[in-house]
Amino acid sequence: MYVSLDVHAFTQRSEDCPEVVNVMGLETRPSRNIKRKDKARRLSRFAIIKATLVKGSARGLEQGGIIARGAAIDKKNNMSHSSMAADGSSGGRQERYQSSNSQEERKKAVVVLTIALCVIFFILKTFQPFILDLSRDKDSGSYPFRPTTTIWFSRVILLVFFLIWCYADNEEWSWSEWKRSVPFVVVGLCTVSNVLAIYLTIEYLGSGAYSVLKNANLPFTAVLMVTWAKKHISIVQWTCVAALTLGLMIYRADALVRTNSLSIGYVFLLVGVVASSVEGIVMQQTSTKMTDISFPKQSFYYHLYSFILSTIVMVVWDYDVVFYANYGPFQGWNYLVGVYIICIVPLVVIKHAVAGLASAIVVKLIVSATTVSSFILAVGALNESATVVEILSCMLICVLLVTYQMGGDLTAINLILKNSVPQIQRPTKFQNDKIFKV
Repeated sequence: MYVSLDVHAFTQRSEDCPEVVNVMGLETRPSRNIKRKDKARRLSRFAIIKATLVKGSARGLEQGGIIARGAAIDKKNNMSHSSMAADGSSGGRQERYQSSNSQEERKKAVVVLTIALCVIFFILKTFQPFILDLSRDKDSGSYPFRPTTTIWFSRVILLVFFLIWCYADNEEWSWSEWKRSVPFVVVGLCTVSNVLAIYLTIEYLGSGAYSVLKNANLPFTAVLMVTWAKKHISIVQWTCVAALTLGLMIYRADALVRTNSLSIGYVFLLVGVVASSVEGIVMQQTSTKMTDISFPKQSFYYHLYSFILSTIVMVVWDYDVVFYANYGPFQGWNYLVGVYIICIVPLVVIKHAVAGLASAIVVKLIVSATTVSSFILAVGALNESATVVEILSCMLICVLLVTYQMGGDLTAINLILKNSVPQIQRPTKFQNDKIFKV
């Protein structure tokens, strides 16, 4: 604070005579009284200046105190804000920790669910031919029911199931999609032929022989993939195909030498093998062209055409039972037929669930493993005859199937572990130049 008083404007000593005082521009020599009065005025002026300075310093101290108190308040607020920020950061760390724990728990739940579905799929796939073989009549060895009726009813169940799924997803239908779904007619025809061949093969050869000989579709599928689908097959896979064909010949040669008879079941087996191979190729090509259509809608089209074709086959082949039997298409059914049909829907759903959670290679590996499990179940539970050569051939075929599916390299393993650690890629030349420049 500055106090400016122009004292020199009122009193100013002359430079020539110190006793002469210049007052308002007039030089005079003051008397003693004037000196006393002048001294008193100067003292009063100094007192005023001192009082003003004291008052100003007091005001300055008061303002300084206010500023100090404000600084203290600001410091306190800053401390409170910093504590709140610390609490917020600790809360954020706690939320991130909880979210990471929830993600880990979710991953563990998915892994447990995938393993459980794989086990259920393996059990159902193992018992599927066993249930059909068990439902045969012990005396005649034939089915007490007509296989076409069970095929037709299973298509009805699957058709209704996927129709409900489509309506639950609010799927929209268009005429263009119906036109694009026409190739599923071929797939449905192959499916009905394959399933009917499975029934007849098990009826004439048994579930044990069917579990091993059904893998003859692999050589046909490999040939169709190269000639028709223009896919590449590695040398390891071709080696597995050749070894598997040799193993199937050894397996059946031993049985033919022992029985010295050729059953008609091999004809049905050949029809089923060819139908299964064509079904897989056409299904794959049709699905890749309809990627914009959802899976339940594709399955609905596929099972719709299968239902229509199975109805035609049932009416043409077994019209006498359908129209003249007491129970119609359900003539001769027993509880085993009911169990077999009921297990079809979970088997289809679990198959696609495992393919979605893990990969399609896992489904193929499980199906390959059922070759041995179904064969051992048929030999142990149904007392089917089996030599050491047949058992060893069955195990060799299973190993060759797994080797073929794995492709002879680590690409299939990467498909199985697609949700695990990401692949480490080598940097390109441009990336290396960029790194060196930095």
